[in-house]
Amino acid sequence: MKTFECFWGNGYRTKDNKSIMRYENEDFFTEDRGYSEMVITWVKSLEVDDHIDLEDLSGRHWVRRIV
Repeated sequence: MKTFECFWGNGYRTKDNKSIMRYENEDFFTEDRGYSEMVITWVKSLEVDDHIDLEDLSGRHWVRRIV
C-alpha cells in the first residue's frame, strides 16, 4: 500500500501551536477531508520520494510519498 508523509504547518497547527506530521495511506485523501478530485489524483500518482506542495491562503501543507 502507498504511504505518504504529510505535513501541516501554519494554518493547521495543533491546540498547543505545534505543526503536524503524520503518515497516511492513499485512502486518507478524500473530498470529505477537503481534497479536490484533482489533488486526490495527483497524490495517488506520486512516485516514491515525489511530493506536492498544497500550500494556499488557509495554510501550509505538503505531501510526500515514502512507500
